[in-house]
Amino acid sequence: MGNTHIFSGVRDRITQKQACIQKKRAMDVIDRLPRLECNYDVVKSQIQNFDILLYADMDPISRVIRAAETLTKGCGMFSHAGLAVRGDLLVSHYPNIDRNEIYVFESTLSGYWNDNIENIHRKTFFGAQIRPLRPQIQTPTRSIAWCPLKSTISAHMDPNRILDTIRRYDETGYNYHIIDLVTSVFPDNGCCESCRNRFGHAEEGLMFCSELVAACFRYLGIFHRHLKPNNVLPVDFLGTCKDVPCIVSGIATLRLANTNLYGDTRNNNYPLQNINQLKNNIYEQDQEQSQTDSDDRTEDICSDTDSL
Repeated sequence: MGNTHIFSGVRDRITQKQACIQKKRAMDVIDRLPRLECNYDVVKSQIQNFDILLYADMDPISRVIRAAETLTKGCGMFSHAGLAVRGDLLVSHYPNIDRNEIYVFESTLSGYWNDNIENIHRKTFFGAQIRPLRPQIQTPTRSIAWCPLKSTISAHMDPNRILDTIRRYDETGYNYHIIDLVTSVFPDNGCCESCRNRFGHAEEGLMFCSELVAACFRYLGIFHRHLKPNNVLPVDFLGTCKDVPCIVSGIATLRLANTNLYGDTRNNNYPLQNINQLKNNIYEQDQEQSQTDSDDRTEDICSDTDSL
């Protein structure tokens, strides 16, 4: 009985140590990503299909999501995720498309009950849909970050495969099942997973925002086929989760000319700055950091066990 208690204590301390290491690694990865602020009209020609868009909203639900991410991931920067899609790709396949604009493939609530922005079918829907990006940037209480895919990823993004992926998941309903949502915040908690298995989960096909993005990349073969999309949170795409590789090369907050987050006038057109820095391939850095973290993790766990 005593030995069982000792080993339980060792296991708990190792788990806590691993969680601390994971949070530190997450922040290290994010801190290495270039960050800047850009004028949307200047950079929109460089936004590519399926670049990731991450949102920070000010509403109560978004604040809860970000607080949960801070608790479990060590970083609560974003509460919503979507995928950029160029109008020139969509114009021949979907209605009401401006070929010169950027659109967002996302799982959300559109129309009157959210931000008054309808989807391209000019309808209100709760689930996966395509909506224009520009009016979303104009929303006063919202900040949107453009996260370009690394060059080695974007170079292999076939437009036909992207269209196929959009058609596969378009108009999928939103996953608001409470057990699925809680489990996505605490994916390593056995109790949450047990509740999901015991009491059920959302019917097959329903997806919340980051779940849709993860499913798209898994379908394209960029994420591992065994990845569970319903365990992925928006901030995970920046490398905060060991199961989700960081496939973006930077974080660029999008603004319209002369306005800030709250719609105030500014005398600043947000110059392009070093936008090419966002397109650099930093896979080598990620691999080196992952190896360093792995060595540190092994050393810390061993020393922690010895101290017990």
